[in-house]
Amino acid sequence: MGKVTTIDGAVYFAEEIVIHSPAEHTINGKTFDMEVCIVHYGQTKGDIAKQLMLCVLVEKKAGVYNKFFDDLDVFNLPDSINKEKPLVNSLYIPKLFFRSDS
Repeated sequence: MGKVTTIDGAVYFAEEIVIHSPAEHTINGKTFDMEVCIVHYGQTKGDIAKQLMLCVLVEKKAGVYNKFFDDLDVFNLPDSINKEKPLVNSLYIPKLFFRSDS
């Protein structure tokens, strides 16, 4: 799903996606409908036990959708019984930042 390299050269690989609805975080007190967190785990010496998270806050709006969710298979997400499910499709994280108005 991707990797992050910090300024000091530490390398983190994305290995997990966590979705919260409603979002756990706010911006200036504003709440959001969903939060998608991509969890990256440290791979370089000294960073193995560390995690880096990229969280995107999502707001639903009539007539606007995000293509990232097409690949996520939203009809087969984890639930209260099955807390984890393997990804069926490859995910392209940058799709989170693009919306389609139609």
